[in-house]
Amino acid sequence: MTTLEDKAIWEKAEEEEEDLGADIIKSSTDDIINQHMRLTHEQNSMKEKIKDNKEKIKVNKQLPYLVGNVVELLDMDPNDEPEEDGANVDLDAVRKGKCAVIKTSTRQTIFLPLIGLVDPATLKPGDLIGVNKDSYLVLDTLPAEYDSRVKAMEVDEKPTEDYNDIGGLDKQIEELVEAIVLPMSHAERFKNLGIKPPKGVLMYGPPGTGKTLLARACAAQTKSTYLKLAGPQLVQMFIGDGAKLVRDAFNLAKEKSPAIIFIDELDAIGTKRFDSEKSGDREVQRTMLELLNQLDGFSSDERIKVIAATNRIDILDPALLRSGRLDRKIEFPLPNEEARARILQIHSRKMTVGTDVNYEELARCCDEFNGAQCKAVCVEAGMLALRRGATELSHEDFMDGIQEIMNIISLNIFRMYNNFWFARYTILNGFLPKLTLVHFSHNKFLVWNNNNTNSNFLKRQRTTLMSDNNNATIDIAGTSVPVTALQTNINVASILEFKPFKDWVSAISKESYSVEKKEVEFRKIEIQNVDYFGPKIGFIKFKRGGSVAVLLILRSKDEDEIVNEHVVLTEQPRIPVPSLAFPEIPAGMLDGSGNFTGKASEEIKEETGIVIKDQDLIDMTELAYGNQYKGVYPSPGGSDEFMRLCLCIKDMSVNDVLQLEGKLGGLRNHGESIVVRLIKLNELWKIPDMKALSALCLYKALKKEKKV
Repeated sequence: MTTLEDKAIWEKAEEEEEDLGADIIKSSTDDIINQHMRLTHEQNSMKEKIKDNKEKIKVNKQLPYLVGNVVELLDMDPNDEPEEDGANVDLDAVRKGKCAVIKTSTRQTIFLPLIGLVDPATLKPGDLIGVNKDSYLVLDTLPAEYDSRVKAMEVDEKPTEDYNDIGGLDKQIEELVEAIVLPMSHAERFKNLGIKPPKGVLMYGPPGTGKTLLARACAAQTKSTYLKLAGPQLVQMFIGDGAKLVRDAFNLAKEKSPAIIFIDELDAIGTKRFDSEKSGDREVQRTMLELLNQLDGFSSDERIKVIAATNRIDILDPALLRSGRLDRKIEFPLPNEEARARILQIHSRKMTVGTDVNYEELARCCDEFNGAQCKAVCVEAGMLALRRGATELSHEDFMDGIQEIMNIISLNIFRMYNNFWFARYTILNGFLPKLTLVHFSHNKFLVWNNNNTNSNFLKRQRTTLMSDNNNATIDIAGTSVPVTALQTNINVASILEFKPFKDWVSAISKESYSVEKKEVEFRKIEIQNVDYFGPKIGFIKFKRGGSVAVLLILRSKDEDEIVNEHVVLTEQPRIPVPSLAFPEIPAGMLDGSGNFTGKASEEIKEETGIVIKDQDLIDMTELAYGNQYKGVYPSPGGSDEFMRLCLCIKDMSVNDVLQLEGKLGGLRNHGESIVVRLIKLNELWKIPDMKALSALCLYKALKKEKKV
């Protein structure tokens, strides 16, 4: 069948046009007029038909479409078929071009010799199309079908974060830019060197260290589509549903490339595989297998990058960590002192901050804070300044903000460990005056706080820990030994000579037993803890490298065999004796001479049954000039510990402490012990009879001399 593209038709038309010109010259005027009228009528009739067809097409396009999919595209050539004779000839069979096989949503399979209004060259098998419900002609192509949950993963608003908004992560930013940004923005550099960029990046570290923030900044810099997947979101109830979400997410990323797929909380679906009879566990593993398949299924030069984040890299499946999938692993540790200062400056740069704010001092006070907690300090400081009607934020506001965040952290520790608390001394432990005592019950003892506003909570904590329902064991050289004594702030050297401890050892030892005390190093504690209200919460493990405990071995005097073993769990404080004696005694319990008042002694005896004598008080000057505690240093940032000691005194405020710090001036050196600094303070102000003053009387003497 000849078509309009055939050259012979146009050559024949040119010859006929020459013959037509000769015929027109020979024709009469009436014949020419009649032919013109006939052609004009045919032209008008054709225009009407074209207009009518366009209206019909427009009406058909407005009708509801029947949704279908392209199954197969066929190239039909009539020359391959034998010619048919007679008048009953199928015109569709003699057409040359593409035909299609489609399948509609009504489960009908249709063969279309004429595809319809869509260019056949733009179609491919699997495309979603809209067809006429009567003729099944293809009217339009439809967008690809994706799960609505996958479309919700696309972040519509462009991330506005910048690398300047991130502090203390310079190395991590450099590694992420090399692995993600450069391959998408300067792909020619990798081609020139003949290297393939990494397919993905795994970011791991504690919560709040800036993993998600850095991923958003990376997406903003590359101007790419940002898909945010949450690991728990991929865990679905129905079989195969989670794997379909992963598959659709990667297909959407390919369609909208360049794209970055950010998978947060990867450990929700990426845990190590294990044998399980539960269908839920198998479904999670199937989802992870689909993720592994997608990571292997696309090339690294498709402008699609995967960034995964997790807090628990230790439980991830090795298949996720191998090279070729998430090639680059970036660690996000807790920020150091310099990084914390930078984070505080970033989050307070839009605030009205006074000139007295010392970010380096604040950073030293935020020991072991993550980036999110440093930001929370700035927010709390702003709220405190707003509460007191200030026009700008002062250094004291930030210090109070640190206290608020520390209180929240302490509460979380109580909840996390279910009333089992290892005390760690920082600046904020001394904001409330308190007296640390030792309480005995059921052959166990622990440290608890007497003077505290949250006394009911502490009583419940004490009751839970002292009950017989708790079974604590300590791992010493691979052997589990029961922990029958818990202590948090007395060092090993002091506890062996501590009179209540000696009394306790005498109470558990019988006449036929001998007690052998031995210092051991432990690394792990396992506690079978029971809640205050009864339900078990399982084993809680504490990994503590290099800690020291006292192992009590009870031996039979007759047979010299080990009958029982007990462990006294201690923790080395940063300033052993000062943290035991000086900062723990509130001013209200001592008289002007630095001794306990009668009322305080009665309260202590009534509460615990323990009698503490005045001789138990330790003179700070004895610590300074003695050799036993020589070289004892506080935590990094000695001024923080000095402030903690001063704030423990009831009469001192934060402003008083800041004045003391200002008066020290150049005498302060980083890493100085607290005792040495107090001696320097005495030498500066020339207080007489320094050796006769107790630690608590030091500030009172200074105040009496009007030096403060």
